Amino acid sequence: MNSLATRHILVMRHAEKPDDAGDPNLSPAGYARAKQLATYIPDTFGKPDVIIAAANSAESLRPDETATPLAQQCGLDVQMPYPDDQFVDAAQLMLTGTGYKNQPLIVCCWHHGKLPKPMHALGCEKGSYPDPWDETVFNLILKVGIRADGTIKVDQMPEPF
Repeated sequence: MNSLATRHILVMRHAEKPDDAGDPNLSPAGYARAKQLATYIPDTFGKPDVIIAAANSAESLRPDETATPLAQQCGLDVQMPYPDDQFVDAAQLMLTGTGYKNQPLIVCCWHHGKLPKPMHALGCEKGSYPDPWDETVFNLILKVGIRADGTIKVDQMPEPF
C-alpha cells in the first residue's frame, strides 16, 4: 500500500432479523438485503479484500448470513475469528493483524448493540457514528477511512435500498 493511500473499513450491522427473538437467522427482508449488498458494495466501494463478521452463536447467525452473499460474489471466505463481545480484539485484528493490516478494503459485519464499541476501538471519534445504534436501522454503512498518518475519517453512508 502506498504511503499516501487511505485504507477503508466498512462497518455495518447485519441485515433485518425476524420478529421472533429466538430465531438466529435473517428474515426474508434480511436475506434480500444481503443479496443486494453482494453487488452494491463492490459496485460502490470496490471489491473487498477481507470480510469479517461476528462469529456464529446459538443466538445469531445473522452477521455471517449477511456477509456470505458478498463473500461468494467476491470469491472470499467470511472470517469469523471472534464472538460479538470480543469487539476490541476484532478491531485490533483489522488494524494490525497479519492478513488484515495492509488490506485496502475490509468489510466488517457485527451486531448493532455492539457496533459503537468496535468503532471506538478502531479510533473513530465519538459522534462520528451512531451511539447507541438505533435498533430499527439496518441500512447504514460506516465507511472508516484510515490514512497512513493515522488520521481517521468516518462517513455515514445509507444504503439506497
